[in-house]
Amino acid sequence: MIISHNGLRVSLRDLQLTDTPLFYSEIELSSSYLRNSDILWLPHHEESIQATIASLVERNRLLPFPTTLVLLNEKNQSIGLVSLHTFDNRHLIFNYGISLLEKYQGKGYAFEAVNLLLNYMFYHNKYFKCLAKTYSFNKSSIALQRKVGFKMEGILKDSYYSKGEFIDVYLWGIDKNSFRFMHKAQ
Repeated sequence: MIISHNGLRVSLRDLQLTDTPLFYSEIELSSSYLRNSDILWLPHHEESIQATIASLVERNRLLPFPTTLVLLNEKNQSIGLVSLHTFDNRHLIFNYGISLLEKYQGKGYAFEAVNLLLNYMFYHNKYFKCLAKTYSFNKSSIALQRKVGFKMEGILKDSYYSKGEFIDVYLWGIDKNSFRFMHKAQ
């Protein structure tokens, strides 16, 4: 299932078993990606990544909408991954994360993908709020949240340990009304 054809340069589609090379690439093997990730992953073998992808593909098939998506550029190349997680169906809140291959970062792909994702979740799945986390050192992720329209809602002081120091975690949120306002203002 492709979430939207409306993106100018990107689309999001379900994860497939053939996406192993995307996982087993600089996204998973890059030390900067691993440092920016939510947890420190141990080294993976391609076979274990293949098993993880098979599990995610099966989970996506069983859910009302996919939770792991592949980000495609205008040339239909796989350039990143988007994940949806921590669903609160009572209060209509979800979290998201995004990872792009390094050579595609800073080119506006993430901005467009997050907007497609929010539009899909707010207007087709009836969620009301999206949350995200960034690390205080991840300036590009902070800039992305602000550009999309997320507002900082809190700081978890010294909540992430990396390279011998404790780092703050920033909590971001955007609701359907703010998202709608941002789109009307553009």
